[in-house]
Amino acid sequence: MSGHALESAGIYELGEINQGRIDMPEKNRKKIYPANVKGVIVRVTRTAYPHIAAAIQPILSNLGHEGHWTTGSAGSWNPKHPWFKLGSVKETAGDIDVHVNAEGIRQALGLPKGADESAIRAGLAAHLQQHFQAVTQTGEQVHIAYPAKTTVSVPVLGVELPAYYQVDFPTTFNADTTYKHHEHDYSQDFKWDGQDQQMAMASLINSIPGHPEKTHLYHGMGGALKHRGTGEVQDRDINSIAKRVFNDPNATQDWTATVDRILLHLPGGIKSPRLAQFRGDMTKKYPDRVFTEGTANWFRSISNKLGI
Repeated sequence: MSGHALESAGIYELGEINQGRIDMPEKNRKKIYPANVKGVIVRVTRTAYPHIAAAIQPILSNLGHEGHWTTGSAGSWNPKHPWFKLGSVKETAGDIDVHVNAEGIRQALGLPKGADESAIRAGLAAHLQQHFQAVTQTGEQVHIAYPAKTTVSVPVLGVELPAYYQVDFPTTFNADTTYKHHEHDYSQDFKWDGQDQQMAMASLINSIPGHPEKTHLYHGMGGALKHRGTGEVQDRDINSIAKRVFNDPNATQDWTATVDRILLHLPGGIKSPRLAQFRGDMTKKYPDRVFTEGTANWFRSISNKLGI
């Protein structure tokens, strides 16, 4: 979730509306002016999700690409999600991510062939402003505040303000492959989150079998395996990348769906030398967890969870 993405439109997370930010100096970009606060971001619920999707998908479809709705926590509620039939433990999500193919909507936005991604994102933002009051852009994403049809008490301001759900639209030319890198299995509480999975993949791609250490790097947000020295994209297909990462022709996206699945298919599990970077990252994030895992009993437990 891009927690500050809608602040320029006056829409804040409740925790961000605090006296500390209100009292900041005038020149501080994080300073909050109470009169400019228009609404509050609330978590998306499982029950609200299909109604939000039903309202937004036709808008995108009319542009030529309805978007990929199967990423992040909220994506696990979508019937098109790869592990939808396994269920999802997620009841709320910080936002909804919808990956949009930039070229797929270019023509409907009235933009010429060859228009770059930034121009297409600007066009999408302008189009969405015809439907939603608060629309912003950050990096490769367009964001909207979708009305939650309720209000939230803001104690520090002493007022009730409209509540909104945040919907993010990563809009790129490679959206049709990128979104697959952000689909995660939430059928169980695996203790690791989607960010952890991306870190594990980055660590593995540092040491692809048959290549010198750190020949490659993983651009998770962009869904690409790159050559570290040249920056050249060498692969975008998640199934193909899985085969290279595990050096196994049977490897698929399913092997990469969670950290637990990665560990099950990696000799040595969490103790694999190929996960040195990951262990360092996780030691900082979960200081009491990482090095107690990887035992025979732990592998049996995870195997039972995954039905292997």
